[in-house]
Amino acid sequence: MKRVLLLALIVFLLSCMILISRSRSVNASSSDFTYLEMLSGSMHPTLEIGDVLVVDSNVNKSQMYAAPYPEGDVIAFQAYGEVIVSRAIERLVDNGSVSYITQGDDNAVPGPGSPTPAESIIGKVVAFSRNFSCGTWNDQAYNVTVLTNSSIANFNFNQPQKEVTLDITGYVSHADQGFCNVTVPKGLLSCDSLTSWQVLLNSTGIPYEANQNDTDTFVYFTYGYNNSSIQIIGQQAVPEFPSFIILPSFIITALLAVIVYRRENAKQRVQRLNPR
Repeated sequence: MKRVLLLALIVFLLSCMILISRSRSVNASSSDFTYLEMLSGSMHPTLEIGDVLVVDSNVNKSQMYAAPYPEGDVIAFQAYGEVIVSRAIERLVDNGSVSYITQGDDNAVPGPGSPTPAESIIGKVVAFSRNFSCGTWNDQAYNVTVLTNSSIANFNFNQPQKEVTLDITGYVSHADQGFCNVTVPKGLLSCDSLTSWQVLLNSTGIPYEANQNDTDTFVYFTYGYNNSSIQIIGQQAVPEFPSFIILPSFIITALLAVIVYRRENAKQRVQRLNPR
């Protein structure tokens, strides 16, 4: 049942992302989930500017898991007329009222609004979506989108190896397991069939689920929480040289050809002027 609900969440998020605009306020919502865009770097390296956050509002706001970075729940709350995203690092109880000391992962001290009353909490950040640029190939810019509940680093698209790689470095908020749903453009990386992909966790193959539409393939997989290296391997990749490499290479080749041509002409003129 949990797996079905998680897949439903992923599909709903992908649909809602079309509606999201830049704002510190709530961007989109359902009965249980709120969607925000991260506009500051206070949660680096867990969250980055531009990340689309999935906030679960159907939680017990007095029972957040509070612990120092990187273990405590990341929460969204109202303070000073705006929505703030920060990590709950300590739970306080005073005469039955619950509040939390909150601190951004990139900050040395608690942030604005701390201590945060439980009544001000919108919910817990349970996942986020991030776009990664893979470069421009034949005048076409490609991005891979990762929807996950884990903190990730070292994303890379390796054309010769026909693979996407990334590292799992922890979790956003406390959870039973980690998951990734990776959206890969078919023009960038593809397979002959949905069962032909390979997903490796620390160089060992793991189960995955793949779906597709006309333009993209969606690769979904789960894992236990530890520092892990992920490889998603396809069969066909975009042509070897991106356009931003082809053009300079063409210019350099043309210049070299001109230099060689002029040198040969100069030699011939010298030989004509100074015959043996």
